[in-house]
Amino acid sequence: MEIPTSFTDAISQVFYDKTFITYTTGTTKDDYGWTATDTLIPGSQFKGNITFNNLDRIQEQYGLEEEIDALVTTAYMPSDYQILKYNNQFYKVIRRLPFDSHNKLILQKWQSKSEEYLSS
Repeated sequence: MEIPTSFTDAISQVFYDKTFITYTTGTTKDDYGWTATDTLIPGSQFKGNITFNNLDRIQEQYGLEEEIDALVTTAYMPSDYQILKYNNQFYKVIRRLPFDSHNKLILQKWQSKSEEYLSS
């Protein structure tokens, strides 16, 4: 059975109340020739719902070996390893699961390599 677009639009308007910003990574070079990788370039926004609960059950259900930090349900389908920002935290999409009326996005916290070096 095919779910009509009007139905998925109605679900989005009622249940998806959190705003996410998509990012792509880029490379920049400064005036001195230093190259910075993982420069974040903001893209579009989309609405979804996010949960931080029962992640161990989700991890087991989908056979994930990686630790996960959040699960988003949304009508939006990002690209693999898309970087998302929600509530001043960056996340990387590690798995996309399409369903009839929505998509599940499994996320890990993400930080740029320059942040990793600064925190060591």
